[in-house]
Parts: sequence; structure tokens; C-alpha cells
Amino acid sequence: MQYISYKNVLIFGLIIGLLLSVNQCTNNKKIAACQAIVFTDTTNHYKNELGTITATKKVLELEKNKLKDLLYSKDETLNELRKDFSKVKTITQTETNVVIDSVIVPFETKTACDFTRNGKQFDKWLQFDYSLSQSSFEISNFTMLNKQTTITGFKRKWFLGKQTYTTDVTNSNPYVKTIDVQTVQVVVPKRFYDTRLFNIGIGVIGGMLLVR
Repeated sequence: MQYISYKNVLIFGLIIGLLLSVNQCTNNKKIAACQAIVFTDTTNHYKNELGTITATKKVLELEKNKLKDLLYSKDETLNELRKDFSKVKTITQTETNVVIDSVIVPFETKTACDFTRNGKQFDKWLQFDYSLSQSSFEISNFTMLNKQTTITGFKRKWFLGKQTYTTDVTNSNPYVKTIDVQTVQVVVPKRFYDTRLFNIGIGVIGGMLLVR
């Protein structure tokens, strides 16, 4: 009887291990399939309920050990920013382009002489054409690029210090300033059949039925 008991325990253990391995393999295949879809996904735009335009794109899910090869090694700025965090939860990078066709500022009082001055302002962060005359000042073809990096994760002042859940927003353009940040995370509880305990229980029951 003692030999049979040990044998049953061994069988149960093997079945549980097999079920967990299959479950992990299935999850890995799902993640890999999702990653392949997201890598080929493009940013789409649609008109939302407010009447403005929303940019949307699928979320890329990566394991921690793959972040270095796929993100940190290719983006030096991102690699430096993430070092402030002990654990990174999400990274969002957005690129925006402010475009203004033209802005005319008429003068209340015209100058006595007629004149016109035209020119261009061009640097890394913004570009525009300008025109100045005796009656107005005009800016046209205004564009300003900005790349915004948002990192949410845990920070701690020292190795054993208290962790603080934080969101950092960094703009590449020095003319752009983020004046307020609010992050809300919705915690979705796991359903009982998605828990590891449930999977182990199913493995034990399945093993007992097979032994019988």
C-alpha cells in the first residue's frame, strides 16, 4: 500500500507538471501571436464622441527580459528614463506634430511708411514663416514636433525603501510642458478559473480519475 501511495503521488505530480507546462506553452503561443500582430499594427485615427480625433494602436505585451532587446537597446533616451524605476509596468510613447496654417495679428494703428519683411524660423523643435508689414504680423506654416514618453511603475529612494507607484511624463521638445498628470489603473480581479490554484486542483482531480 505504501508503494502504491508513493506511486500515486508521483503520478499526480507528473500530471500537474504536464498540465502546467501545457498551460504555459499555450499562453506563450498566445503572447507570441499577439506580439506579431501588434508589431505590424499601425496607428489609426477615428472621430470620438467629443467630436475630436483619437489615435489608437494595439498594446504590445512583453516579458521583462525582452524589454532590453526590443526597446531599451534601441532607444537611448528611454533606457535612461527607465533607470529611475525599480519596476516598470507600462511604457507609452507618442509623437505629435502641432500644425498651424496661419495666424494674422492686425495692428490697431498702421505705421506711417509702407514696408514688408519676410523670413523663416527654422530649428530642431519648431519651424514657421513670418511676414511683417505696416498693417499686420503673420505667422504661417507653423509646425512643432514632440515625442512624449510616459512610464508608469514603482520607484524607491533606496534598495530597501518603500515603493511608490508613479507615472513620469517626459517631452523631447523643450517648448512643451506637461502641466498635469493623472493616472488611474482599473484593477480587474482574476476569475477563479484563471488562477494557478484552480489549475492545480484540476490537475489533481484529473490525476485521481486516471489512477482509478
